[in-house]
Amino acid sequence: MKKQLVHSTELITAKAGLLICDAFEKYVGLPELIDTTFPKPGSNRAFAHSKHVGTLVQMFHDGASQLEDVRELAEDKAIQKMMDITSYPGSDALGNWLRRQGSSTGVECLWKVMKQLFTNVSGKDFTLDIDATVIEANKGDAEKTYKGTVGYQPMLGIIAENNITVFSEFRQGNCSPKKGIVNFIAGCRENIGNRVTYVRSDSAAFQKSVVKYLVKEGLSYSITAIQNEAVEQKIKEIPEESWNTGTDADGMKTSYSVAETDYAFIGKKKSCRLVVKREKKDSQLDMFDTSEYRYWAILTNLSSESYSANRVVLTHQMRGQMEKCIGELKHHCGLDRLPCGQFSANAMYFTVGILAANLLQLLKQDTFFDDYLKASIKTFRYKLIHLAARVIKHGRVLLIKIASSLEKFKLIESAYLKYSLSPPLS
Repeated sequence: MKKQLVHSTELITAKAGLLICDAFEKYVGLPELIDTTFPKPGSNRAFAHSKHVGTLVQMFHDGASQLEDVRELAEDKAIQKMMDITSYPGSDALGNWLRRQGSSTGVECLWKVMKQLFTNVSGKDFTLDIDATVIEANKGDAEKTYKGTVGYQPMLGIIAENNITVFSEFRQGNCSPKKGIVNFIAGCRENIGNRVTYVRSDSAAFQKSVVKYLVKEGLSYSITAIQNEAVEQKIKEIPEESWNTGTDADGMKTSYSVAETDYAFIGKKKSCRLVVKREKKDSQLDMFDTSEYRYWAILTNLSSESYSANRVVLTHQMRGQMEKCIGELKHHCGLDRLPCGQFSANAMYFTVGILAANLLQLLKQDTFFDDYLKASIKTFRYKLIHLAARVIKHGRVLLIKIASSLEKFKLIESAYLKYSLSPPLS
């Protein structure tokens, strides 16, 4: 059959799901929170702060990878009609705003906004995972990371139960992950209303000051131990008969074994458990290392009555979920590419990206719980944001004709009606 391409000026969009995101943001009062938290603009003709943040959030939700992608929104007249938007800031205006707010109190204001949003998060006794990640960026003020690349190394705190990022610190690439861990954990706890009861970390938190803080605050913890001389000696002192074959989450035997011993990390009166996992080496023995096994050690105060050594290993290894969350932020929310040449502006951009990701998590948990709670940002975008729709004005009604399965349409319709008809959250 012969085919012919014809240009159309009809109001058609491939991003109809952004309407749900916009309705949710208005429902939680995001624009008002931003404008009351940020200092007033210097000019009455300038875009409001909520306009800049809202535009960037839409771009993150849509999958944009650079500031110039705002043109895709500006050219989508159907989206603007659906959300009553008259104009968007240009890429230059967005860049100037990021630089201006980044060098001021913009990042702090964004976290104040998110802290307020977190009051709507249900649950308690949260598990906090903390870790740093490297973002390669050949920017003028970026520093070399431990990987040898140039870029940044932000620290992130993520709640394991809901994948919400409760705090971040944007750091230079050469900044040690060990720096300021105590203050960082305190910031995470404050933002989520002190509902954290268990903290997990890699070896960056293997510090006496960190453990003392966690013990003082009555928090449970498990920290990957640095195998220094003292730790290695304690491992060597574990009797052979104390090693037991490990089991996985389904109770099946594994190739590794586990044991534990006491370790006086912050004093004999406050000794904690040192849980050790060992596994036979696969490769040929090194002439300088004749050990038959490789070891992993975990420092913890989890109760031995509730947590066997094997359960400590399994629970601590669940930190791997955080790696997945960080991967989503970087690769599915576009935070692996930073647009500006200044550290402070990129810090601002990075924090807006976290806000956008958190909004999607909150939206999923509030409305799409059974269907898309565990879906990645990429999957959520593919299935519920990038939907075709045609916008038609019929009398005094704006018809939004969404092309999707009936089941998916009902899901979207119920979410939209919930957020557009319900009174905003206080």
